[in-house]
Amino acid sequence: QSVADAGLDAFGCVFVEVWVMTDDGTKLTRPSGGHWMKPAFAQSLPNESLIEKAWELDREAHDCPPGAGLAGTLTEESGLGSGRVLWRQIKSLLNDPFVQR
Repeated sequence: QSVADAGLDAFGCVFVEVWVMTDDGTKLTRPSGGHWMKPAFAQSLPNESLIEKAWELDREAHDCPPGAGLAGTLTEESGLGSGRVLWRQIKSLLNDPFVQR
């Protein structure tokens, strides 16, 4: 519920994810319930195929090492273990050649 509240309370936010470092420090994982997508966002997409793809991406997450993938890139940029929250616009990340997809 807290993850959903974070998204609902943030103006313009359509997606929230929570990632945690595994105990051995080798990878980031998204725990069960660690995600939220604004239902109105999915429903605003132009066709059923894109709507289903959005919900599919919301449901699945793959573990990644720090520095790899979106979660790993944001973790590395924020200073692993610093306790800081890092906000980035998705568009800037999509244009970043160093963010692995």
